[in-house]
Amino acid sequence: MPEGFVEIALGLAHIQAFYSNCQGGASASPFASLNFSDNVGDAFVHIEENRRRLFNYLNQEASIRWLHQVHGNQAVLFDSVLNKDTKADAIIATQKNQLCLVQTADCLPILIASCDQTKVAAIHAGWRGLLNGVIENTLTQFDRPFIAWLGPVICQQCFEVGEEVMRMFTQKNIQWAKAFKAKSDTRYLMDLKAIAKSIIQQCDCINIIDAKLCTYENPDQFFSYRRDGKTGRQISAIMITDK
Repeated sequence: MPEGFVEIALGLAHIQAFYSNCQGGASASPFASLNFSDNVGDAFVHIEENRRRLFNYLNQEASIRWLHQVHGNQAVLFDSVLNKDTKADAIIATQKNQLCLVQTADCLPILIASCDQTKVAAIHAGWRGLLNGVIENTLTQFDRPFIAWLGPVICQQCFEVGEEVMRMFTQKNIQWAKAFKAKSDTRYLMDLKAIAKSIIQQCDCINIIDAKLCTYENPDQFFSYRRDGKTGRQISAIMITDK
């Protein structure tokens, strides 16, 4: 297993899933070192080398699509992504060796696999995406039943938001009030995973696997925008394989 990549055990023989950490790449500080984003100010030569290492790690027949993530709710099919300017925050594949991936640095990466192993998806879920339905928009195109994996994300204790964010969520679903802890009269600590789980559990998911990793609290493993500001992006990825 090359440095920087961590396999995910989903229990499905023909599904490969993994995530990256910040180790084992070519980028220099503040993007040290396995940064995959070409939209954060890192040198192109370093990004190109890091993506080459990703490709070498994969089945050589694998195809990769890089989304232009915009904290929205758009979910697209793999074959519809023709270039890196495709604005979306979730990607779905139905063919072998089509790698679905999302980039994160505090937002929640979610990987989905149908239990019949015919469809996979990767979702980038920040608070805006969660509020506006990125998970629901992905799962309306998905086969049931399925398995979900929740990856490295900023934990509730480290994620502070304003009262206006809390109110937008509770106005949409009063049950989501449980995902907020008051820190002051106007500031709250938000649990992204709790809201994601509540959405996924309503959609015939048979198993939610929680990586239980906080990006903010683990600077030796993960990039964190809230912690560092200018920083890189790790990936979470999934595909159907021939194995």
